[in-house]
Amino acid sequence: MDITQYNTRVVQEPRGMIRVITLVFAILAFATTSGFDTITSFTTACTRFNKTTGATYSPYFKEKFRMSVEYPFKFEDQILKPYYSCANATGGREAQVYPMDFSSSAQFYVATGVLSFLYSTAALVLYIFGSRQYESNPLLAVIDLAATGVLTIFWLAGACAWAAGVSDVRYYTSPSYLYKHLDFCSPNNTAESLNPKGECYESNPGKWTSLNISLIFGFANIFLWAASMWFVFKETQFHRKQMPDQMGAPGGPQPGFGQFGDQMGGQQQMPQQTTHFPQQRQQFGDGY
Repeated sequence: MDITQYNTRVVQEPRGMIRVITLVFAILAFATTSGFDTITSFTTACTRFNKTTGATYSPYFKEKFRMSVEYPFKFEDQILKPYYSCANATGGREAQVYPMDFSSSAQFYVATGVLSFLYSTAALVLYIFGSRQYESNPLLAVIDLAATGVLTIFWLAGACAWAAGVSDVRYYTSPSYLYKHLDFCSPNNTAESLNPKGECYESNPGKWTSLNISLIFGFANIFLWAASMWFVFKETQFHRKQMPDQMGAPGGPQPGFGQFGDQMGGQQQMPQQTTHFPQQRQQFGDGY
């Protein structure tokens, strides 16, 4: 590959242009996933009320718990330690563990994005600086087509798996799911007849916009890589072999024949017509 000889016009062609687009979308897909970070939180509180007047006093105890949600979405190391009940709010604490792991689908999705970015970059370098080798060696186009097909399958599997993963992450890290498993938030501590009475409520549901955008980029990559297969296929020998067959198909154009059917492509000359004019007779007048 001679880097001094390059062809930038390939970027203006569909095959090169779509590689630039897949490169950008691959970066956006794995960056919005690996860089995601949000916090969900809920609050526990204990309130007292006057049974005679029914007046409720301000909570004498209030505590907020946070769950950090970030890539690679493993939550085994996050432990929440609320009190057991309002009857003994300063007593022992409950260690609540959430053995949730959604890293497999997230890591596969990010790995697909990184591989797509690297391959798109390598393909563009080959298109620009190795255009002659790409056109003269038919094996390179076949390898390009096979790699594009594999990455298309990866995006299809990764985007679908990560879509289910995002839904699970949002549900299992929601404040309502987190506190409903705590003894402090059970009916034994939050019943209306209790005094003091425990309360558990949502403080922050988290911001999921970035993660939803990552899914949009993922499904867009499926379309882009599937479309790029057609443009790469047109450069392979499989597509080029079909062209002569189409030229010789019944009803198609018949190259190599002239207007009157001669194979040399020339036109037969029309026979020249010679017009013979009758010889004009000289009339001699009599009597002159």
